[in-house]
Amino acid sequence: MLEKVLWTTRAGVTIKHPHITSHRQSHGPGGSAMTILTRLCRRLKGPIHTVALAVAVLGFLPVCHGAGAAKLTSAEQDYLRAKKVITFISQTHYPPFEFIGPDGDHAGMCIELARWIATEYGFEARFIDTSFQDAQQALLADRADVLRADVLTSLFYSQKRDLVFDFTEVMFQVPASIFVAADRPDIRGIEDLRGRTIAMQAGDYAKEFLESQAIACRVTYTKNFAEAADLVIAGKADAVIGDEQIVLYHLYANNLNRFIKKVGAPLYVGQNCMGARDPNPVLIGILDKGIQQAREQGILARIDRKWLGVPLPPAQSPLVKVLPYLLAVAGAVFLLTILVWVWNLKLRRQVAVRTAALAKSETTLRAILQASPLGIALLRNGVIEWHNAAMARMLGHEHGALNGKKLDQSEIFGSDPRLMDWVLNHDPAQAPPAPLETRWRRKDGSSFTCLPRYAGLPPELGEDLAILVAEDISERKRHELALLQAKEAWERTFDAVPDLICLLDPQHRILRINRAMAERLGKQPSELIGRQCFELVHQSQAPPSFCPFSELLRDHLEHCAEVEIGHPGCCFQVSVSPLFDTAGNLSGGVHVARDISQHKRHEQALDRSRGNLQTFFDTIDEFLFVVGENACIRQVNKTVIDRLGYSLEELVGQSVLLVHPPRWREEATRIVAEMLAGTRKT
Repeated sequence: MLEKVLWTTRAGVTIKHPHITSHRQSHGPGGSAMTILTRLCRRLKGPIHTVALAVAVLGFLPVCHGAGAAKLTSAEQDYLRAKKVITFISQTHYPPFEFIGPDGDHAGMCIELARWIATEYGFEARFIDTSFQDAQQALLADRADVLRADVLTSLFYSQKRDLVFDFTEVMFQVPASIFVAADRPDIRGIEDLRGRTIAMQAGDYAKEFLESQAIACRVTYTKNFAEAADLVIAGKADAVIGDEQIVLYHLYANNLNRFIKKVGAPLYVGQNCMGARDPNPVLIGILDKGIQQAREQGILARIDRKWLGVPLPPAQSPLVKVLPYLLAVAGAVFLLTILVWVWNLKLRRQVAVRTAALAKSETTLRAILQASPLGIALLRNGVIEWHNAAMARMLGHEHGALNGKKLDQSEIFGSDPRLMDWVLNHDPAQAPPAPLETRWRRKDGSSFTCLPRYAGLPPELGEDLAILVAEDISERKRHELALLQAKEAWERTFDAVPDLICLLDPQHRILRINRAMAERLGKQPSELIGRQCFELVHQSQAPPSFCPFSELLRDHLEHCAEVEIGHPGCCFQVSVSPLFDTAGNLSGGVHVARDISQHKRHEQALDRSRGNLQTFFDTIDEFLFVVGENACIRQVNKTVIDRLGYSLEELVGQSVLLVHPPRWREEATRIVAEMLAGTRKT
């Protein structure tokens, strides 16, 4: 189960690191437990010890049942078979953890551990080396034409790196300190580094640490810690922040220890792990099991002693140390078992009745929860202990597959620090925070919008229990987005219309108004909502007598009127249409005003032109005819009417030949035809 544990540095900085608790596979009651007890019998002497051990076996065998060495899961075994070769990348010069030896082979503490894990689990390990920064890039590379690797053999854990790398559990503790020239007295701690030139290995955690402490300084990057230390000795840098084992190894190996010194306490203790590209839980699981087995078998201690010369206490069997406690526990368990057995005999009938009732109640409750369309889960300390089928379907998992998952796994459940803090530390009397929409991720990688709700359970039901109810609101969000887009499109269209438009309620109050009308009134739309239209348009306390909207309120019909508003000559064509609610009751109306002032001026000018033309037409003292197709008369002047005695109504629509004597009609027909064809010459 993946969890976070805290590591505190000597400088007072707290960081998180993933710690993997492995699950052991059982070898059966006759396996490793019996082997251990047999060895103990050989060590113990005397009948008293033998009898005591025999009594302990009664309680110890059930405890030992299932204990054994960690084995790879089927998924991990399949991974190794498919992968065949795992490529480890290390730093070229990072002694004593990893470096290239005099014979050109890869050597160092991390290299030895990686080789041991490969031997233990039967896979082929390939080793390559480069600079620390390039090694990190090799894990993240996607292109086939660049350096690529599966595992970085040495990588300090940090929260920032945890965003892109998967880490194993800690292999070695590596303190990092400040090193300065031996004769330099002015740098004694981290605060003295402000404004100085600091040498450090490119890609090292020291840069991230200085930034976290707000230490502003100039940084000179080097390929490795040896080059960084050489810059300090040469006077090209004021200090180097380096891993103690590596810097000291370089100084003593090259007889440089008299030129450089360590000052102050370690800034932090680096948690040296192996790293892989995130996410890679299967490979990390294999490496974690190897590291745990190396620690349990003393391999890590022997590697540490070989390279660092750390004295180790004499080996002693762990079982011998805890034997008295095991015997005491076994005896207590045995006596407790007898007491419980006797007590159960007396209460069996009552328990049977209550068990049946509880089973029926539980079955009913589970059926209700399983039938719920909402995802429901039971949490203990933020870990899912049970969930219904809807929760599994929602996340694309099989039923029961989410048991053991933690809510702080943001790649599945999103991240809401407020809710997680409440789930982990809530007071049963404290109400949970309001739910927030979060993005959850399904097993196939797709995501959806979820609305999770939490509720604490009473303490009598269990410590730190809470209920999670999750609702997939993706469809609802899509509908909301569509409605919002439709609303915005309607508002854009509403504001784009040049006519003056507003929606009125039955009290003449403005409910909505478009931008054109608001600009005509010299206000912002928000300033006009709720105001009465006649107050704004007519500057009156009541609607005018010609108001078409007042007529609409009386008969519920559409009305139209031409209204002069403002200064003389400013004319609008106003139309109103009723709006009804779902019950058929009048809820208001749409008021549309179109400025027709220019149109009215054009009409008036046209009327004046027509009048002038007719006056001029009638003053000519000759016969004037306006004829159209087929020589039909359309208009005549006053002289024709006065002298020929016809009325205008008698002539309009008749042939012009009507007023010609028969002997001239043929000539008149020819002349009219030429005039209509445009070929007549004067």
